Amino acid sequence: MIDLPFYPLPDDTDAGTLAQLGLVYKAKHLVLGTESDGDLAFTSDKVTQLSNLVIKTLLTTKGSVPTRPQEGTNLNALLRHGYDSSKLTEDVALILLDAENQIKNLQSTQTTSLEATLESIELSEVQLITGTDLIISINIASASGSVITFDLKI
Repeated sequence: MIDLPFYPLPDDTDAGTLAQLGLVYKAKHLVLGTESDGDLAFTSDKVTQLSNLVIKTLLTTKGSVPTRPQEGTNLNALLRHGYDSSKLTEDVALILLDAENQIKNLQSTQTTSLEATLESIELSEVQLITGTDLIISINIASASGSVITFDLKI
């Protein structure tokens, strides 16, 4: 499988504001990785490979890949069709568990380094900002022990 890396595109935000929010950077868009000559990159470091796989799995709508109908999660459906705020944390945790199982099953048939092998996906926090906006904080732990944390603002 070709690794097509993508990265968060940082917003133009004041560094002081980011520090107050406890953030290193803030992004609303993803961009494809490119080489120095401007061509698309087809390799990335192991941490990026793992985080890309998790994000791809979470953002792929379950059933949207005809040859692999079980691939993806129901995160998009949850957001599109609405959610019960009293069950939101449970619903998101089940979606993350589904993504974790899919990735582990995929990686069980591949040879990957410890840095790129998923140990767990943990829900750090679900925070309702308004009735329609929420932040989902996720920790991705690799088999090497490193932890990647990212927030999805929806």
